[in-house]
Amino acid sequence: MKNFKKHLCQSGLKSLSVPICVLLLTSAIICATIFVSCKPEPKTIKIGAILPLTGKAAWLGENARNGIQLAVDELNRKGGIKGTKIEVIFEDSKLDPKEGVAIANRLIDIEKVRALIVNGTTIVNAILPITEQKGILLFAQTIHPGITEKGKNIFRIYGGGDYEWQMLAQYINNQNYNIGIFHINAQYGLDSKAMLKKYLASKIKVVFEESYEIGATDFRALISKSKNKAVDAVVLMGYGNEFIALIKQMKELGFNKKILGNIDFTFDFLVKAPECQGAIFVAPAFSIGKLTATGQTFEKNYMLKFNKKPSWDVANSYETIMILAKVIEKVGTWNLEKIKESLLEIKDYEGISGKLTIAANRDAIFDLYIATLKDNNIVELR
Repeated sequence: MKNFKKHLCQSGLKSLSVPICVLLLTSAIICATIFVSCKPEPKTIKIGAILPLTGKAAWLGENARNGIQLAVDELNRKGGIKGTKIEVIFEDSKLDPKEGVAIANRLIDIEKVRALIVNGTTIVNAILPITEQKGILLFAQTIHPGITEKGKNIFRIYGGGDYEWQMLAQYINNQNYNIGIFHINAQYGLDSKAMLKKYLASKIKVVFEESYEIGATDFRALISKSKNKAVDAVVLMGYGNEFIALIKQMKELGFNKKILGNIDFTFDFLVKAPECQGAIFVAPAFSIGKLTATGQTFEKNYMLKFNKKPSWDVANSYETIMILAKVIEKVGTWNLEKIKESLLEIKDYEGISGKLTIAANRDAIFDLYIATLKDNNIVELR
């Protein structure tokens, strides 16, 4: 140390006093110590997932979380994306738009997330202006028709009402059914009804349209008002939570018509319900067992990790992360506009249950089928 101090003070620094030389030496030692002992933090790409993890819709949040986590674990075990790990911060929206907005702002401004995965129509609609303003990529987990038309940074790799209601309308047209509609008194119900009617043939009569409140349990007045009207089938539009009681009360009051619906009928609590057997609805390929080799591996790994079979929304949550990882790897860095351009280039992606394409409106298109419930199973209607 003495020799080093003498050399320092004599090597071009003769005009400096000994205390200054000592100060410089001490600073150098401190900096060297910090450099050696403090390793740089590993690079990560942060993603926020705002899901209903408590309350009546907690099962939806759990499905999304499990699918996302499985994908992240698989990617990170392999070293991430070119050495960059993915970190997902899961937050509970409680299905409350105000809570969702507060969480989104914190994740963006403090946690510096690059993208958000948001479950639930009301939460997506509340957060969408924020992601548009702040330049954040948003993956919407909602089947609300037309949701991706509301912004430029929003994508959906999830079931979409736009295509479901179009397919159901084609089925109704082919069967020449006159129908009635029971829908939730919310924007999702109104937009779903409008989408279905848009694709119905002119020969098809919508004999009645009746609304009910989310969480309702007594539908007898609604059914009594409608049961004597001449319809071949009744279309149910909602989140599925009210369907069992609604169908049960229809049967009790002698309103025994064919029940039609959308992807909601694929969820396990409806699949296993005696009241729902025989319902006819639109289902994704995954729900009727049409899996690729990738899908079979996914299903096996999911069952090993969570000890239960995955549903289509689990698969789509997993697929969202895998497609995003593929795009980030291609772009090479996080550039929102290039990420969006690359997402729009996803065509015939070989996914879990067949080909997936992201359309110009930023909505994912994948194979859908008309299905029914039989013996507590989802089967393709041929």
